[in-house]
Amino acid sequence: METQIVLLLLKYKYLILFPMALFEGPITAIISGYLLSIGVLDLGIVVIIFLLADIIPDSLFYFTGYLGYKNAFINKHILNAKIIQNQREMTESWWRKYPGRMTSFAKLISGMAIPSFVSAGILRVPYKKIFPYISLLTALKYGLIVFLGYLAGASYRTYVGYIKNIYLYIPLAVAGLFAGYYLLSRYIKNKYFKPKDV
Repeated sequence: METQIVLLLLKYKYLILFPMALFEGPITAIISGYLLSIGVLDLGIVVIIFLLADIIPDSLFYFTGYLGYKNAFINKHILNAKIIQNQREMTESWWRKYPGRMTSFAKLISGMAIPSFVSAGILRVPYKKIFPYISLLTALKYGLIVFLGYLAGASYRTYVGYIKNIYLYIPLAVAGLFAGYYLLSRYIKNKYFKPKDV
């Protein structure tokens, strides 16, 4: 799968990067970091694409809850469910008191973005309270992942130079092993197997 992603990115670059970032964000970010290290992609465009690809879905989840609040189906089957009624006040107070913590919880725990941001919309938490946290966490998350991909690409290129010249290092390593074996065997022989004076 990673090979297909690399081939698509090499062929279509930025046209395919946004949809891939939406569906396979972290894998695409690592591969993009690698492609940045070899000069195929531009850092500014990559940063903007990953920010948009992560912020837009979170915003859509929020506005789904915000606008769907008046929907008859949601009111009847979701908002009036007993578990929702029992936890509504607690969840609402957490979103109002700790928007940064709740956003961090939603962004960092896999699978929690959809229910968390939909609940924030349903509870009418002001979007301007959570948007800065969404942006900051997205920038940190993808900044780190792209940076790791960049480091992996840079170190790979460094080690390829060593691997290309490995035929030079093999005789040195073999000679070092033989010299080490010879010296160690002489040391052991002299220390433990001395002829006794009779």
